[in-house]
Amino acid sequence: MGHRAISAAVIALTASTALFVVNGRAQSQNPTSNTPKPASNPKPAAKARPSAATSVRAFINDLTIANLAEVQLGRTASERATSPEVKAFGQTMINEHTQANSELGQIAKQLNITAPRQMDRKHMDLWARLSKLSGAEFDREYMKAMAEGHEEVLAKLKAFAGGTADSPIGTSGSKRTNTAQRGSEALTEWVNKAVPEVEKHLNRAKEIQAKVG
Repeated sequence: MGHRAISAAVIALTASTALFVVNGRAQSQNPTSNTPKPASNPKPAAKARPSAATSVRAFINDLTIANLAEVQLGRTASERATSPEVKAFGQTMINEHTQANSELGQIAKQLNITAPRQMDRKHMDLWARLSKLSGAEFDREYMKAMAEGHEEVLAKLKAFAGGTADSPIGTSGSKRTNTAQRGSEALTEWVNKAVPEVEKHLNRAKEIQAKVG
């Protein structure tokens, strides 16, 4: 996604909370609309398309949760792993994802987004499962989770930056504010920096995974 596209999407979020879309909510409310069509031939309800504001918020939430998970799982690896390489990888995750989340948290504040402070159920379940393992079994399962997790995060980063259907493109921006502009520029910079870093983590995770089985 180009800088202008991300700027428009982010500024749309700051400019109007009306853009926030909740799944399952009707796209419009018009009690005086035309007579309903016969029930014998109903048309499926149109699915609400997420707005740019919703997409930016969801993107930041997803990446924040992923960072929280990498830090927590890294701590577990430093305690339960047998392989020195797995332990070292876990420490790298603690250091680098703590820094990444600190930066993303500042961007979220500029965009008036309250970032999550806890992992979601999916990552809590993963952490609970890995916490019961030890030794070589932990090494294998942890590195498998790291490879899969970084692939997922990398796909989200590239989708957001590249302008796929899941990224917030196509929403025209409202009048720019200094805070929104700074947040837009910071998010663009953060995403561009994160892509090669996550690629590096993914490649290293796969290397270690191949060694520990």
